[in-house]
Amino acid sequence: MKHVKDGNFEDTVIASDKVDIDNPYYRISFAAGGIKSIFDKRLNRELLRTDKFLGGGEVFCTRSVGNGAGEFKEIQPITMEGFEKSSDYSPSWSIIESGKVREVRECRSKFKHATVIQRIIAYHNSPKIDIEIDLDGFTGEAYQEFRMTMPLNQSSSLISYEVPMGVVEIGKNDLSISAGHAGGLH
Repeated sequence: MKHVKDGNFEDTVIASDKVDIDNPYYRISFAAGGIKSIFDKRLNRELLRTDKFLGGGEVFCTRSVGNGAGEFKEIQPITMEGFEKSSDYSPSWSIIESGKVREVRECRSKFKHATVIQRIIAYHNSPKIDIEIDLDGFTGEAYQEFRMTMPLNQSSSLISYEVPMGVVEIGKNDLSISAGHAGGLH
């Protein structure tokens, strides 16, 4: 639900005990800091495996010391130093928008160096779920790496991402050398 004030749209938080989203495609169950379950009604199966991390954008932060310029060959390892995750803070979900087209849930977790804002957007007229993550008030602390979890309930996967005028499939048509060397840099 949105309402108009002085010609501008403004968020309206709806207080409700309703936690789940139930539409023609999915039943989504929330837990403090992430999604506990996404049940796909068309496939008649659970899409998440949440025994270690919550799904749907549970965010965690670790220490990641590295140069980040792409001249390394392997992904820089992270450490558990300063590890924190959304569910550590037991944030509750608010209904930000509820209408005929979509429902939006939001929760906020106050991490040590930023407030993590998670939004889950479920569409009622198409099998689509959007996840938005914002970091608000980041202190600029060096070597903080924020990651989002999506523990899918599957045994194999194909990972791809969009690039200008194409799609890259990991392990199939991605670069075989480190990014820093791709342009002839040594």
